[in-house]
Amino acid sequence: VTSRGVGSVLSRCHALEVLNIARCAAVDDTAFTGPDAGVQRELPCNLATLNLSHCIRLGERTAAALAALPSLTWLEAAGCGDLVDDGALHALARPALQFVDLSGCARVSDAGVAALTAAPHGCTRLRWLTLAQTGLSARVLAAALAHGRHLELLNLTACPDATKLQHGIISVFNRIANDNLILTAFLNYIQDSVFFLQCSGVCLRFILKSESKTRDAVCQ
Repeated sequence: VTSRGVGSVLSRCHALEVLNIARCAAVDDTAFTGPDAGVQRELPCNLATLNLSHCIRLGERTAAALAALPSLTWLEAAGCGDLVDDGALHALARPALQFVDLSGCARVSDAGVAALTAAPHGCTRLRWLTLAQTGLSARVLAAALAHGRHLELLNLTACPDATKLQHGIISVFNRIANDNLILTAFLNYIQDSVFFLQCSGVCLRFILKSESKTRDAVCQ
């Protein structure tokens, strides 16, 4: 699939709600913005679900176009290092956005995730947040979950500084009440002390993955 093909779909399918172009490495910004820098392509106003994972040629112009989508609720941008940075997350923040995958987006920092989740204009109804292989710190974990009443999945796989993350997780979950949350992480990054976490009566489910098996547990 080329940029021209994707652009044609976006221009002609005015009722389009879902677009999945994951791993289409040939697609660049012109698919979403149009071939002329001075003329912005009009995107379908009902476009709600976008999977752009590993579309490595997408960048700032696409990010600006996505920020103008009023109905966007699901965004998968794993591996899109040039598409997603702190500025893009600030522009994308809105209550409608509920599912966000930023795995491997190295330009995402604490400031960007904090802006994405900040009330009242951020993603206050966020249900899924994937931050695998990013530079997440315990400080931004607290910011991401401060309004996490709706959060169902938090993926911290391969995030650095595991010890500080553990302390951040304990601190945050002692202050919230969410009995639906699933925390996903690899065993060698989140230790067993977090797996058996006691959280002030909060029912918290952890899925801890290794290459050979998956373990589920409920801490009550």
